[in-house]
Order: sequence, then structure tokens, then C-alpha cells
Amino acid sequence: YGLLATEKGDLIAELAGWGEDAGNVPEAVDITKPVQCSVEHSRLVLWEGSKSSLPGVWDPCPGEDKWLLIRYTYQGTRHQLFCQENDAVKLPKTAHRFID
Repeated sequence: YGLLATEKGDLIAELAGWGEDAGNVPEAVDITKPVQCSVEHSRLVLWEGSKSSLPGVWDPCPGEDKWLLIRYTYQGTRHQLFCQENDAVKLPKTAHRFID
């Protein structure tokens, strides 16, 4: 699991950005590796609260509202989640499917 996720169908975090404007990838902190390392058995669960508690992640703007963007592939299908930083995250979800 984690970065070793290479089996067909595994949940793979392709991009994870966190910050005041996570949708603006150059402005966001890249937390893709810490997010992927949190994947176990093709599931990702991040509890409510600041994502700065993840290993290797720091708070880019203390005291400010932050957002989380995760783009991931699951079973060969692209997905995307955009939420407030304190929201709990449970992946994968069909509702996150990304339609081109």
C-alpha cells in the first residue's frame, strides 16, 4: 500500500494540493506523497481536522481557511475531491468521478 500501489484498480493519488487556494495548484502546498502514503488497501481515510497532522505536512497559512484538492485514479477511472481542510475524507467514492 502507500506509494507501492501499482496493482490495476488501486487508489492512486495523482495530485493533492492544500492551502488557501488549493484549486490554484502553483499556490497550493503539494501533499500528494503524504496523502498516497496514507492509502491502505485502496482506501483513504483522513479524519476531521487540519491536514497538517499528516507526516511531512506543514500549515502554509496558519489561522486562515484552507481547502483540499485530491485528484486520484481508482479502478482506472479519474476522480476528484475538493473540500474544506477540516472535513473528513473517505475515498474512493462514486460521487467523485471526474467526467471529461
